[in-house]
Amino acid sequence: MLKLYHYWSSVCSQKVRIVLAEKKLDWESVHIDLFEFEQHQSWYLELNDKAVVPTLDHDGHIVTDSNIICEYLEDLHPEVQLRPDSPQSVSRMRKWMLISEEDLHGAISVASFNIRHRPRVLAKYSIDEVHSKLAKLGKSDLAETAAKRLDSGMPKAQEDAAFARIEQVLDRMEAGLHPGPWLLGDTYSLADISLMSYINRIEVLGRPELIGRKSRPNIASWWDRVQALESFRDMMAFRNPDRSDPVPR
Repeated sequence: MLKLYHYWSSVCSQKVRIVLAEKKLDWESVHIDLFEFEQHQSWYLELNDKAVVPTLDHDGHIVTDSNIICEYLEDLHPEVQLRPDSPQSVSRMRKWMLISEEDLHGAISVASFNIRHRPRVLAKYSIDEVHSKLAKLGKSDLAETAAKRLDSGMPKAQEDAAFARIEQVLDRMEAGLHPGPWLLGDTYSLADISLMSYINRIEVLGRPELIGRKSRPNIASWWDRVQALESFRDMMAFRNPDRSDPVPR
């Protein structure tokens, strides 16, 4: 049995849910509310000591890191193939997966803070309440950092730098999608899946011009194909159990 610990709009959780949907696998959902700080609870830290989502439990075998989980599922259920055959193509696929994790993820997190994360937390708690909740979980350093960041927001210089970094990755992706239609040419793979949720987040952040036809036509065409995929629509259909969340997507 597959059990996925995840958060509905976490970009890393989303990529794993796309793979599960592609392979039409049954799985049990354990929703971890990041804005109730459930990822810092002791029981979850025993599964994932980095206090992040997602985490996959396969009959008691724990797998962490979204890219590793995606390849684990590919090894477990290769019937619906999401990894190419040749070593050369596999290396290209893994390069894109690494780019999503090392070059894009941090920038997306910074860019998301003022628009998405900060309003979510402050809609539920005062800054003092956040500090108290984290301190009670033994996260005194995180409590201090979180309180300061929630009070002042992400500095504009950091936000601007994050979007500049995002644009650099998008430029590489635009070039990588020639001739297309996928990042590995005719082969749809985990390379594409590793980037889908990040492109979705860019649109959600109110910056659709970054992936528009005028600026990056190859990405725009790719994005149209992605949104038509049944697996992508299935992933997006998972809604936040907390209906009071001010962020709808």
